[in-house]
Amino acid sequence: MLIKEKLLDGIEVANDQSYYDEALQIALDNNLTMLGSSDIHKLIDWDFSVPGGGHRPLTLVFAKEKTEQGIKEALFTGRTVVYYKNTLAGKDEFLIPLIRQSLAIKNGSYKDNADVLTVVIENKTNAEFTLRSHTDFTFQNSSDIINIKPSDKIVLEIKTKQRLKNIKLEFQILNAVNAPNTHPIVNWEITVE
Repeated sequence: MLIKEKLLDGIEVANDQSYYDEALQIALDNNLTMLGSSDIHKLIDWDFSVPGGGHRPLTLVFAKEKTEQGIKEALFTGRTVVYYKNTLAGKDEFLIPLIRQSLAIKNGSYKDNADVLTVVIENKTNAEFTLRSHTDFTFQNSSDIINIKPSDKIVLEIKTKQRLKNIKLEFQILNAVNAPNTHPIVNWEITVE
């Protein structure tokens, strides 16, 4: 009723210790702003183990200006991503650029005469990322599931079978959702040095 009458602009996808797939779908179906909050009235450190690396649910707001009006405009137009228990939830148009900015993939290089391309992936955030490879390549030093800790770098050794000048790496981001039980796929173009 409230949605049909345009009296509702947003919906909580995460609140305190709970996450709601149904609310995510309602937000997607009705173009509502996705929100994450804790509604906490006590010490955040205790309930969310902040000293141990935890965090309360957050709403990341993509404002064009760092002003109250800029934030309000972004909220009313739905430019948000929810961060809940190391999971990002949002629309692809905001979620994928956030992930691409969070993970820096450096240009690759071959060592000696091997057909194994070395690529460095850097996590520039305080969040851990879990990626599943969606390419035809296999890795010499990893399975198809890759975990990148906060503020860490990993070296990925890609078996390309022949020396290439550029490749496209594609990963499904397992700790991000763009619809209930659906994880976004993000790709990066890699130039070989």
